[in-house]
Amino acid sequence: MEITFENGEVLKCTPDHKIYIEEDVPVWAELLSENDFVLYNNSKVKIKSIKELNGNFDVYDICDIEKGNRFYYNGFLVSNCEEFYTANYPTLSSFKNSKLIIISTPNGMYNKFWELYTKARDREEMKEWKDALNSNNEEIIKQVKEKHGERNGFIRAKYDWRSVPTRDEKWAEIELANSGKIKFSQEYGCVHGDTLIDIDKFGKMKIKDLFDILKDNDNDDIVNNKNNFKVLTPNGYKNFSGIRKLIKPSIKILTKNGIDIIVSHDHIFSYDEKLISASSLYKGDVLSYLDTTEEIIDINFAGELEVYDLLDVSGKHIYFTNGFISHNCEFLGSTATVIDSKALERLIKETSGKEPLLYDLGGKLRIYEKPIPNLNYILGVDPAKGTRKTRWHNSNIKN
Repeated sequence: MEITFENGEVLKCTPDHKIYIEEDVPVWAELLSENDFVLYNNSKVKIKSIKELNGNFDVYDICDIEKGNRFYYNGFLVSNCEEFYTANYPTLSSFKNSKLIIISTPNGMYNKFWELYTKARDREEMKEWKDALNSNNEEIIKQVKEKHGERNGFIRAKYDWRSVPTRDEKWAEIELANSGKIKFSQEYGCVHGDTLIDIDKFGKMKIKDLFDILKDNDNDDIVNNKNNFKVLTPNGYKNFSGIRKLIKPSIKILTKNGIDIIVSHDHIFSYDEKLISASSLYKGDVLSYLDTTEEIIDINFAGELEVYDLLDVSGKHIYFTNGFISHNCEFLGSTATVIDSKALERLIKETSGKEPLLYDLGGKLRIYEKPIPNLNYILGVDPAKGTRKTRWHNSNIKN
């Protein structure tokens, strides 16, 4: 497309090229209109006209500019290409012996790294897959595909702080004390619906069956324990306030004695009075099981599944799930956000891979849709820093 400005400058670019209209607000070129202003040589200039160009043209961009991903082009402040993987993977895949190593710390779900990691194979699974391909037996290949589900060509490996020789449990305790325990409602750990729990009035039963008993209608995502049932914990039967249901990326854990459990990737187990995230577990690790322990021999991605968790179990917030000791959601008000977790997960999925219309507040505010005229909006503001030192931290602004 071709954009002509009142000062006589002309900018030719692709429709998805990002141009800054404010110091921290880039927008796609195709979203600009006549009479809009954009940044130009530390000031602003008005757009005179915009027209589409027919045909294909050679275009260029600079990749991964340090500190800000932006540069000046003919006086205009523009954003550079950030999609390094998308741009370079076709070149990498065109060579038989090319290799790509991606190293990253986890940063939420539904981003490119999360997608690559969750669909990657571990080394044993990759060996099984290669053996199946080398067999040239379509039935064996089909069985391996069905066993592990959709996979890519990457091999995954995980290393946490325990892999660093200078770090031990004492270091971890200090770091936890310094950084605090961040709780997001979208990261509540949950178990699969077929997981067995022990209820005082029923004995062992599937957690989803208890949810169905307590729900008022089929659309419930959270149910209250209105019947005052109690769940079995290491300290006897304890009260709980309700059950929450979500759909989350999940993993299946299998132990040496053939005991398995399916949990969300961020589910929290309790072992030796310490909390352990399911995502940090390795083969060979042990978990508390009834009055003994079980050694893990296999961990596999199970897909996005419907999962459940008890809310606010009395005492230490732990209870038995398939015999393993799990940590529950402490209470709904303990989250770092006032937005319902299911709504947050839906928003994350809807905006995954979608570029915001514009940015504000130094890139911290991402706007995906323009407000609809003549509608009233309610904005919730939470200025607290999560240090628990702010007494009043929720306010509402109404239009």
